[in-house]
Amino acid sequence: MSRRSILQYITALSQNSSNSSSYNSKSENANEKVIKKVNKLLEADNPVPIIEKLKSISYINKIRTSMRDDLLLAKKEKGIVVYELLTKRLSEIKKQMIEEERQEEIARYIEELKELKTKLKRLDKKLEKSHSKNPIYNATIMEKNSQNTRAKLEEIDTILANLLDVKYLKYLKVAIYNINLHINFQEHLIKGLKKQVCSRILTPKQVGPICWFMATFVAMFYSQRNRKVLLEASKGWNKQDALFTLLKHVLDDKYLMSENEQEDYEKFSDDTFGNILRLLYQKDAKSFPYNPELNTGFRSEVYICKLYNLLGVDCEMFDYIGESISILAYSYHNVGYNDIMGYTYNEDKKVYDISTIVSFNSITDTYYTRKKSNPTILIIRRVGRDRFISGNIISSYKSKMYDELTSMRDEIIYNGNKYILDSVLLTNYNVGNNNHVIAGITCKGIKYVYNGWARTSMDPAMASQEITRNIPCELQQHDWNVKEGDGFCLNTKECSLDIFKQRKPDEPRLCFNFSEGNRILIYVRKDAKSKL
Repeated sequence: MSRRSILQYITALSQNSSNSSSYNSKSENANEKVIKKVNKLLEADNPVPIIEKLKSISYINKIRTSMRDDLLLAKKEKGIVVYELLTKRLSEIKKQMIEEERQEEIARYIEELKELKTKLKRLDKKLEKSHSKNPIYNATIMEKNSQNTRAKLEEIDTILANLLDVKYLKYLKVAIYNINLHINFQEHLIKGLKKQVCSRILTPKQVGPICWFMATFVAMFYSQRNRKVLLEASKGWNKQDALFTLLKHVLDDKYLMSENEQEDYEKFSDDTFGNILRLLYQKDAKSFPYNPELNTGFRSEVYICKLYNLLGVDCEMFDYIGESISILAYSYHNVGYNDIMGYTYNEDKKVYDISTIVSFNSITDTYYTRKKSNPTILIIRRVGRDRFISGNIISSYKSKMYDELTSMRDEIIYNGNKYILDSVLLTNYNVGNNNHVIAGITCKGIKYVYNGWARTSMDPAMASQEITRNIPCELQQHDWNVKEGDGFCLNTKECSLDIFKQRKPDEPRLCFNFSEGNRILIYVRKDAKSKL
């Protein structure tokens, strides 16, 4: 019986039991009030409170006592029948609602099971593929995992083959719980494989004072998203060109270690990166002004965007000063400024100086305003000060882009595209002018630190250290954070990072913090491929 039928039935009983000559206006008003109250309760659409409130109304007693005893008795009897029918129907409604809710809950669990089935298959394939490349688990573990996966998939198929039924509810919950446990185990195995792959990365060795280039190279060629972009771009490299041939060799053949560690580095010759720098200098001395024959240091920001562009990957760089003041500028290290900025070697100081080929005031935002693009690589150079920055400032007013580029977040939006922070170049903040550059990179979603020193490094920054082994330091796992993080000093003996919470003012070692000092943040456009 529908709720409307219940009301009609109540009304009909009231009317049938009424004698127009016997009921006075007061009794009719009493009946109308009762029906209105029942109607209001039914509209509440909640069976349990309705039944309780109906009991409290005691509407039979609301009928006026001025009515004759026989009519009152008849009204009571019919009222009791109506009340019993009403409560019975409301109980049925309640049961039906509970049943519907359970069926909805089961339907949700069924959908969850379908999603788990898809995830289970995907993880199983991923685990099998990853393990075939890097077999670190024994056969028993892998076979046990395969058996469990097959059992869980069969269990899901059995459940999905049955009709929806309330009695399966408890079983469904248990099944989903157990399947999730197995998925967690699979993810744990995959995570272990990822770490093993990252531990096999063949870290390039720094020879001479070229830490600035080694860190730049590793950030570009070895970090997860950057590497993917360069692998795609390398398909179009000139195989007849000596520079591109050497870069392709490093990109393809010098990423993961073989079984013979010493042999890997024998083939990875000490002059590999000196040769790369030499070939760059010979190809375009204006864009790549560093001459490796001079055996001195240089700066990463001068090379990085120009090197990306040379390799067929579009890149843009912004400079951000964020100490006592906050300034954002389109960097004069972008390709468009090659004719404005120059670099000359100072024989007396034994360093490279910036020389302005044209007047300082002519450095404007012309190149930026003309080129509103979505580059594959977006770089934020975070510096303390820069005397050439003022002619290129981007206004912070009315600029959502300004807020994004100065946010230092792991993900930012630029010209409508999402960019993900993939690697960082970092300079030490102590030990005077004894500067050293390292890189924070990403491998399989895990963050690492690269330091190019080997025990035989010829970098002046570690000239006083004892040498014991001719193999570069391996990547150090470290969850670097450019907004907030712990500092660390390089432990040259152990080839490790010594984390600290509080600085020592007289610390003689080179110390770093990814959330302090000069940094170059390298963002990669999400799902980016080479555009050039």
